[in-house]
Amino acid sequence: MLGCAGGALSGWEPLGTAGTLEYRRVDLMRQRGPGETFPGGTCTSGLQRLNSKGPFTATIWGWGRTASYAYPGGIAQRKLVTTALTVR
Repeated sequence: MLGCAGGALSGWEPLGTAGTLEYRRVDLMRQRGPGETFPGGTCTSGLQRLNSKGPFTATIWGWGRTASYAYPGGIAQRKLVTTALTVR
């Protein structure tokens, strides 16, 4: 689920040949304007929320005339501690 898309994404492509992983690219900006448009909304730069019933990883990247960047998001985080913690 991608917030700016208004729900679940379609159009996933296989990653590799094992058939166990897929990817989907979403443009948040195009030519300094809004990005990809979906039936549920249009993506723009700024905070975006992703969630899934299963583990996932997102790689966020961008570039300009003189710079580029990439960083991980999502990274399939899950709870490491399931018992209540007491703060004193």
